[in-house]
Amino acid sequence: MKYFCWIVLVVCAGIFLFRIGYDVKTYLFGSTLACRGTEYDYLLHLPSGYTDFDEPRPLLVFLHGAGEINKGLDVLKGCDVWHFAKGHVAAKDYPFITVSPMTPRHGWEPLRVVRLVEDVIARQPKRYRIDPTRIYLTGYSMGGFGTFAVACEYPERFAAIAPLAGGGDPEQAGRLKSVPTWAFHGNADKVVAYECSAKMIAAIQTAGGEAAKLTTLEGAGHGIVGDVYRNPDLYRWMLEHQVSH
Repeated sequence: MKYFCWIVLVVCAGIFLFRIGYDVKTYLFGSTLACRGTEYDYLLHLPSGYTDFDEPRPLLVFLHGAGEINKGLDVLKGCDVWHFAKGHVAAKDYPFITVSPMTPRHGWEPLRVVRLVEDVIARQPKRYRIDPTRIYLTGYSMGGFGTFAVACEYPERFAAIAPLAGGGDPEQAGRLKSVPTWAFHGNADKVVAYECSAKMIAAIQTAGGEAAKLTTLEGAGHGIVGDVYRNPDLYRWMLEHQVSH
C-alpha cells in the first residue's frame, strides 16, 4: 500500500511540475517581462506563486511620472510600484499582476490606457488570468494626474484608484463618487501643490463620494513614492474593493 501511495505522490508531483513547466521560476520568485503593446510598451510583473491554472488575479496598473517619459522599460524597473513593494510587502498582500506602461510623450491618454488594459486581458487569457472586477489604478506625479484623468473618463473600469502627488479637474471629480479613491500628497511638495490633491478629494466628497480620502504626509516633499508603495495597507485597502457588474 505504501508503495502505491508513493507512486501516486510521484505522479502527482510530476503532473504539477509538467503543468507549470517553464513557469517554475515565476512560481517561486515571480518575474518581470518587457512587452510590446499597440498602445504603450509596458512591463508586466507576475507575482510569486502565480500559475496560469490558478484563480484569476487582480490587476494593478501603474502610471509613471514625467521624469521617465520615453526613457525605456529598463528605467521603469527601478521606479514602478512593484520595485518599491518587493522586499517590503508580503506575497499575500501583493497578489497582483502588475502592468507598468511607458508613455513617449507628456501626459497620459485615458483611452490608450484603457485599451492597454483590455489588450492585456484579451491577448493571452489563459496565460494571464486576470479578474476583470479587480482592476486597480495608481500613479505618481504626472501619473497621479493620469490616474485621476483616466478614472474620471472610465469610472466603471476600476475597482479603486490611488493617485500620488497628483491632481485633476475638480469639475470632473463627481464622476469618481462611486470609485474608492485614496490619494497621497506631501504638504511640503514644491513640484505639485498639495492643494491639487486636496481639491480633488474635497470635490469627490462633496459629490457624495464617501470612499474618497487623502493621506497628508506631513513635511514631505514631492518624493513620496517609496514611502507610499512600501506600505502594505495600501494593497490591503485595494483588495477590499471590486467592481459590481
